Amino acid sequence: MLEGMSGMHGVVMPYRWLDKIGGVGIWLDAQGVEFRHSSTFSGEKQCAVIFLGLLIAWCFPNSQQIMARFQPGLDMPLVEKDKEKYWQWYPSGIWMFIGIVAAIVSILTLTEVSTFIYFQF
Repeated sequence: MLEGMSGMHGVVMPYRWLDKIGGVGIWLDAQGVEFRHSSTFSGEKQCAVIFLGLLIAWCFPNSQQIMARFQPGLDMPLVEKDKEKYWQWYPSGIWMFIGIVAAIVSILTLTEVSTFIYFQF
């Protein structure tokens, strides 16, 4: 499963990208990357969402780091008062606003129809 996810059994890219990336596409084709027409992968939008998600995961603090001064479950070192970071949680109006916005967005997206992701298995 991991080999398939990492491209060890081949990589397929949308055919319309071949013209857009020029010489790089020719080089990728020589390296074994296949270019095919795809009805499920439209390309740019999905890549932007994946890139944004990876950027958030790599660059922003995780929940353990945000709540470090309260010593959450993973034995994070206790943060001293003078070493607190701007992104650490503390009761304030800004964090209340962020929580309310997150709750409203969550509630409003409950009505969206989502497909069952395992239907092809």
